[in-house]
Formats: sequence, structure tokens, C-alpha cells
Amino acid sequence: MAKSFVKKHSYAILCVIAIAVSIFFMLTAFSHSLLRVLEGLRELWFGLVSFVQFFFWIIPEASPIVPPADSATPDQDINVLPDTPEEFRSNLSEFLNLLICSQNMARYSIVLGQATEILTRVLMLVIPLWLVANMLFKRHFSRINNNYNVDSKQLALVKRVSEQTYVPTKNYIFGFIDYFDTSRFKKILLLIWLLNFNIFGIVATLFGFLLYFFVSLDVAAIYHFVYKTVLDLMPAIRFMLHPLTVPIAVAIVYYKLDMWRKGRALAWLRRFEARNKGFIRERQIAFMFVGEMGLGKTTLKVDVSLSLEAWFRQTAYDMMLEIDLKFPYFPWINLENELKRAIKFGHVYNLRTVEKWIKKKHNRFKKGGACFDYDYKKYGLEYDSKKNIRHLFSELSDYAKLYFIYIIKSSLIISNHAIRTDFIMDDEGNLPEWDLDFFNRSAKRMHLHSRYSNVLHFDMLRLGFKVLKDNPYAEIFEFGIMSITEIGKELGNQYKQKEITDLLKEIRATVKKLEKDYLDTSQERQRLRQYLAYLYGKVTEAIKLIRHKATVAGFPFVRIVMDEQREQSLGADARELAEIVRIEDKSEMRLAKPFFFIGELIYNFIHARFQRLYKQFRVNRGDNTLLMHTIKKVGAINHQRYKHTYNRFGYRVIKLKVEKGRLDGWSVNRKYYLSNKKIYSDRFATDAYSDMFSERMDSTTKGINDLPKYTSHKATEDQLMWQGSNFITEITQEHSEEQHFKNAK
Repeated sequence: MAKSFVKKHSYAILCVIAIAVSIFFMLTAFSHSLLRVLEGLRELWFGLVSFVQFFFWIIPEASPIVPPADSATPDQDINVLPDTPEEFRSNLSEFLNLLICSQNMARYSIVLGQATEILTRVLMLVIPLWLVANMLFKRHFSRINNNYNVDSKQLALVKRVSEQTYVPTKNYIFGFIDYFDTSRFKKILLLIWLLNFNIFGIVATLFGFLLYFFVSLDVAAIYHFVYKTVLDLMPAIRFMLHPLTVPIAVAIVYYKLDMWRKGRALAWLRRFEARNKGFIRERQIAFMFVGEMGLGKTTLKVDVSLSLEAWFRQTAYDMMLEIDLKFPYFPWINLENELKRAIKFGHVYNLRTVEKWIKKKHNRFKKGGACFDYDYKKYGLEYDSKKNIRHLFSELSDYAKLYFIYIIKSSLIISNHAIRTDFIMDDEGNLPEWDLDFFNRSAKRMHLHSRYSNVLHFDMLRLGFKVLKDNPYAEIFEFGIMSITEIGKELGNQYKQKEITDLLKEIRATVKKLEKDYLDTSQERQRLRQYLAYLYGKVTEAIKLIRHKATVAGFPFVRIVMDEQREQSLGADARELAEIVRIEDKSEMRLAKPFFFIGELIYNFIHARFQRLYKQFRVNRGDNTLLMHTIKKVGAINHQRYKHTYNRFGYRVIKLKVEKGRLDGWSVNRKYYLSNKKIYSDRFATDAYSDMFSERMDSTTKGINDLPKYTSHKATEDQLMWQGSNFITEITQEHSEEQHFKNAK
């Protein structure tokens, strides 16, 4: 029974033991810590008194800092610093004089000689060992065998022992860390050790000193404060320098330093994202990325689409708050809850139904109904903006539309290829809150909060005829982000459009001769509808008017983001619709994490040597050895840490040139920041159209190895003819006709 209890609550028992040990240290090695807290509070009180005296024109007589001789600070007898500023200046001058004197230089020479002698002895021992190890390494890696995936005896033994010892221990430790990180024991231990290390006393003394210094400007008090702070930190320094605690102290310092570096990196990435949103705010309703192959047009389009969705959510909330403050006494939660119920039961599903729902509420109010329990007689129904008078129900209509945009769980992106988003909604039953951060997502929990963009049907963007008759999704689009890749393939280039226009004229002339009842059922009528849909129902017509449906409270919640290899392939009508954002250049990968050059040097040093050894081993041997297993483990950890750093904190700077669609010479240079963590977290597939070719590939029974091979450096006539080239076929036919003409003559 006791054994099962201990096993079940082992994590909590370990935490209790850690707290007990910490309290033991507090009562023994850090017994002065409680007195220092009381003393710090006393100094804070004297600082407050000095600050108050200043307002009554009373000059403080002395510093609130308790002299070290009378302090509860331990180790005040340690000569860490001189007692007074004058003594410090005198000692500093004497130290600098002694530092460069001839006697010290002679001592430096002696120490340097002793260090050289020790280094020589070490090298005499290390060099032979290194030569022997190098010989054994070469012998180990040069042995040739074909024992495929067979473990050596040493490796098999290590694996068996590891399964019984290392793996359970590692799992238990990581489980304990997860438990400790989310438990209250963490805060208790933190408070105890902050007390042990005199941090509370130092903080209280600091505020007391600042209050005193602001009113006295006593420069000498600065030295006394620093002197006492150093003494206060001595117990912590001595504890961390103890041989038993040095590894723990080093690990904690490195961990905190690394956390600071990660925090700085995340701050930089979020700053870059804010700059990206500034770039997006400057753009028109529609804009198109163009550039050469490989510059990342689709990648940039997807990145902008993700930022646009986050911006729309945040903008909707900001505008809701603005309306809220116009009628600060209105019970907005009642409106939100009723709207949620209407959405749940399917009465509200788009902005138009939201507007009709509010009108219905308004009509009921005119007939004597309630207004969401709002005391309109006391607080009024109108808002004077000094520009115009806004009625409550007009604002309610805008607020309800904004709330609908804000809370809708579906992605706001509608695209012709899949895009993954991972915004998280936290809903406690009141106002939902969106986590719109791109950079603090766990890859392991990605599937829990992923949602994908909506499939685009181009009938949504056709005002006239539709490709699909009676399409139920034709009029569904109201707001959101239209993200369209390879837009030229949909609009068609200017030559394709002219060809279809000429063909359409011919078809229309033929169709006029047909009877109406025949037209309704014939294939010619269907064909005519398709070409009319292409010409008169082009997406360009809808893009011109698209902002009208999506505007709420004066803000258009719509953007059209497109990409194409070159804008010249589109007609002038298409170009005039959008800004042309030309990708000029893409920088090399950069890192937002500071001070990573040391990690870069370590990675390059280890990885270069690992690659050489690993390739030699794989070429010569097929088995698994303990030495190679260990080397590969070190190489994998080194490589993974390096890649993880760049995958999370890496970014590129994209240089852009923004041009008006008219191409009238106006342009402006801009920068955009592509973060690896944001855009490459399985956001989209670069081979979006690959499934179109899958069925064709399934039907073939040949591969690249089955293709005919050239027999020399110059192709034969048969090999040229086998290519099926139009150019070669045309030349061959011309030659045959010429020979036929000569023979005929």
C-alpha cells in the first residue's frame, strides 16, 4: 500500500523533500536572510521618510542605508571593497601603478614560464594518446564488412542496459520537470531561494536608496549601496562556487541566458511581423506578387495571407471596442450571447443575415420590445460624434457584423490551394480571445489547433454568368482574404483572351439563328454559357466591386492576394486592378537569436568531422558499432540543435518594389520579413497541383531507367526523330517535300 502511494505521488514527494532541504539551508547557511528582509524594509521606510521630508523642505540628515558594520548582512568582515569612496579611489590608483611596475612584469614572466612548463608536460602526455586514438579510429573505420544492420556485442550490451536504466530514468526526469513546471511547488521553491539569496532585502534597499537619492543627490550614497549589495550577494556567490553546486549553478546560468536569448529573438520576430503588417496596411484591396522562378512568390503570398487574417481579427476587435465606448453603458454581452444562439441555430450565417437579424430586433423595439436589457431612457439612443448623429441600432448592426467576423472559427482565407492556419480561440463563455501569435507554437500540438483555408470556387468572383449553373456557393463570399496562386492561368493572357473573344463572336452569330427552346437544352447553348462566363463573368469584374460587400463601419474586410511569374502575361484590365509587388531579391538566411556565433563555430567544427567519419564508415561497413553509435548520437544532437535554432528563429529579408498596376513608372521600395517558424510550419504545399498528374503517372509502366540512351556525344537521326519535336518534324517534312519536288522535276 505504502509502495503504491509513493509511486503514485513520487513527484509531489520529491518536491516536498526539495522544499524541506531549501528551508534547512535557510535556517543554517542563509540564517541572516530573514534579518536582511527586515533591514531592507527598514531602509525602505527611511527612504520614504526622506522623500516625504523633501516636500516639507526638510533636508534628510543621512543616507537610509544601514552601515555594513551595523548591518545584519553576513560576511561584512570580508574585504571585498574598501569601506569609503575615498579609500576606493586611493586603492584603485595604487592598483594601477602596481599593475604595470617592473616587479609585476618580472612576476608575470615567472608565471608565464611555469604555465609553459605545465603546458609542455600536458602536451607530452596528450600527443601520444592522440596518435594512438587516431590509429585506432582509422583501423575501426577502414574495416570492411557487409553485416547489414547487425549490432556489435558492445552496442547490443549497451542497448540492453540503456533500456533498463537510462530510458526509464530519462522519462521519469522529463515527467518530473513537466509536473514541477505546472505545480505550485515551483513558486514556493522560488520564493525560498530568493529569500536565501537576499534578493528581497536587496530590492527593498534599492527602492529605499532611490527614494533617498532623488531628493538628496548624495553621490557618496551610491558607493555605499553598491558596497552593501556586493556583501548581500556573497552568500549566493559562495553557494554557487561550492564544488557540489558548480554544475547546477552553471546549468541554471546557461538556461537563464539561453531563455533571455530566445526571448530577444522572439521579440525581434514579432517586431518584423509588425513591420510586415505596416507594409500590408499600405497596400490596395488587390495586389499581385511577381518575380522570377525560385524567388518565393507563392511563399510570400501565403505569408501575407496569414498576416492579413490576424490583422482582420485584431481590427474587428479594435473597432468593436470603439463602438463599445460610444455607448459605454450598453450590455454588449447580452447582444453577443443572443447572436451566438442565432449562429448556433443557423439563423445567422453571413453579414447579410446579421444585418437582417438586427433589423428584426429594431422592429420589435419600435413596437415596444426590449433592447437587450439596455436602459435607453436613462442613457439614450443616440451618439453625437461631432460629425454626425449615430443611432444605437446603426451601431449595433456594425458591432454585430464585427463580432461575427471576430468569433467565426472558420479560417478567413479562401484560396485555390490549401493553406494551414493555427490561431487559437480561448473562450470562457464571455468575450472569446484569439491567440494570433505565429512564433510560440508547439509542433507536437499542431494537429490540435490547425484549421485550413476554404476552397475557392471562381464563381464566387463572377458577377455575370456562372460556369456552374445554379451554383449554391456562387454568392457566398462577403469578406475575407482571397489567396490565388498562378492567377494568369485563370484570367488567361491577352492573346488567349483575344482568341476566345473572336471565337465568341462566331458562336453568338450562329446561336442567333437557333430557336430559344432549342438553346435551353443544346450543347451549343451550354458552350455559349461557358464562354460568356469566361468573358463577361471574369474575376476582374468582381474584383473592381468586391469591397462594397465587405465594408463594415467604413473598413473593407477583404483583400485579394495573387501571384504570377510576370505581369506582362495578363491583359491591361487585370493589371489595373492590382498593385504589382515585384520581388527584387531575397537575402541569405539570418538569425534573430543573439550571440549565436559561438554555437555556429561549435556546430561547424563538429559537423565537418562527423560527416567525414560517417561517410567513411558507411562506405566500408554495414554493421552497427558502439563507437559509431556514440559519434552519430553526438552528431545528431549537434545538428538538431543547430537546425532547431534556425527553424524557430531564422528569417529572410525580401526586397520588394511596389508598382501601380498601370505601370506608369511610379514605384516604391519596401522590405518584407519571412520567418521560418511562421511560413514553413506546414502552411502550404509548393506542389499544389501535383495530384492532377497522379492518375497519369499511375497509368505508366515505364521509368527513367527505361528511356533510350544516346550512343555517342552526337544524336543520330533516329534519336532526333524519336523525340517527337515539332521543330524537327517540321524540318523533316520540309526536306521530304523538297526532295519530292526535285524527283518530280
